[in-house]
Amino acid sequence: MARKLKARKLIVILAFVSFCILTIPTVIYWCNFRGYKLSDSPGDWGVFGDYMGGVLNPLLSIVNLIVLGYLTIFVSEQDNRMALNQFRFDLYVDVKEKLTILDRNTTKKDLDELITKVRSFGDFGFLFDKKADYQSAVNRLIEILDRIGKEMKESLPEKQIRGVGDSAKREDLYNEIKEYNKTHEELLLFIQTEITKK
Repeated sequence: MARKLKARKLIVILAFVSFCILTIPTVIYWCNFRGYKLSDSPGDWGVFGDYMGGVLNPLLSIVNLIVLGYLTIFVSEQDNRMALNQFRFDLYVDVKEKLTILDRNTTKKDLDELITKVRSFGDFGFLFDKKADYQSAVNRLIEILDRIGKEMKESLPEKQIRGVGDSAKREDLYNEIKEYNKTHEELLLFIQTEITKK
């Protein structure tokens, strides 16, 4: 909304400046030569045309350069915004596909692979206005996975979470899994919100 108001304001200003550029030389010419009658001679009208062209062409060229500069910046910002949203969308898809939801059948090997993937997503905070929020969610995921990994450190790579330790230890792991899955969903929601905001 603010961009539209800014663009409208700029258009009104440019229209006013253009009107002034066109009007001022004509008024100056009229003030200097108002005592003369309108000429029937094409040569006199040619001189008037040279005067107007000589005065207006440089001024209109400057206005055109300003408009061209503005349009270049505007298009560049739009392209950057579109590219940024595409990066965010790609990241969303990667997070959704690669950061799987944990369950009781997750093995130590699955967990190690997941930790590597989560760490790789930590480098993408620059894509967001709220870098700290993104980084915080990724760091929470890493912390949770590290805690689960410590609990499973003595397990064989193929052993599933549901087969680790006693029931109290498994219950702790299940709670960690719930926290991981919740944080994973929060991260997806955060990225989705960033993609859809204008």
